[in-house]
Amino acid sequence: MPLSVSRVADASASASAAHSVDPDSTPATRQLRVCVVGHVCIDENTADSGDVLRSAGSPAVFIAHQLAEFTGVSTTVLAPRGTDFDPLAPEISFFGAARGDTTLVYRNSFIDGVRHQQCLYTDSAVPKPIELHTAKLMRESDVVIVAPLLSNLAPAYLNDVFENVAASAMRLLLPQGYMRRVDTDHVVHEREFTEWAQVLPHFDVVVFSDEDCTDALDTARGWSRALPHTAIVVTQNRRGATIFERGRSRQVAAAPIAAVDSVATIGAGDVFSAHLALGLAGRRDLDVAVANANNAAASFIEAANVRASARDESSQLV
Repeated sequence: MPLSVSRVADASASASAAHSVDPDSTPATRQLRVCVVGHVCIDENTADSGDVLRSAGSPAVFIAHQLAEFTGVSTTVLAPRGTDFDPLAPEISFFGAARGDTTLVYRNSFIDGVRHQQCLYTDSAVPKPIELHTAKLMRESDVVIVAPLLSNLAPAYLNDVFENVAASAMRLLLPQGYMRRVDTDHVVHEREFTEWAQVLPHFDVVVFSDEDCTDALDTARGWSRALPHTAIVVTQNRRGATIFERGRSRQVAAAPIAAVDSVATIGAGDVFSAHLALGLAGRRDLDVAVANANNAAASFIEAANVRASARDESSQLV
């Protein structure tokens, strides 16, 4: 059974309130070691303007970028990737070299603010084996974040992962990939997370969006009742987030933000999760950690919206 959130080993602090992020909030005396397990992808995002933006994507990438802003935090990713990925994100540290030519691709487009997705090259996204060197480094991790984009991280694979994780490590799951099914036409559909009873007990905290599955709040409540040692957090965009513990819920409001370009919201949930992980690793109260994570996600969206507006203005001048 995973370590209780209230007893997570002391490590770092998180984002401060009022949309601000303090990159020096982690202690200089001890490095926080974070391992992210799952998938990476190449995002092809169609903005509201019609422009297609190609970049390194996935929760693992957004989380690694966010954690890089903090002093004394090192992040290593265990995920399959091809040689086409590294030029897009040379700063990301991985366990092992790229294999093959292609990486999982997600194509995101928005119609009336609703995201539509296609997923390509799923055959290239077979989970990375846990080799001896990888196992040694994982045992030294203070935080382990599991963030799949597909449902092929089987319970048996997670058992192998956590056999090599210290009992004191804080464990966070972003189950998005378990809630996705990719058809033969590459269209992404909702999938029932049938393995939840085998997967969730590994974790201290589980975070997902109310857009990831139908009846997200009811689903979270049911999981919380069944798993009293695991906290469930459902993010709800402008409505903030709802925390479930032992079947009971409480709301953590988000600060209001202006209307944004749809693409600006991509990655905000992963920013939330990165800051939540830091807050909990630093022994923050769960409600405080969620509130700070809400602020960090809002700051991210506002900055991304400014970039999108500048890009639109630039394209109109051409």
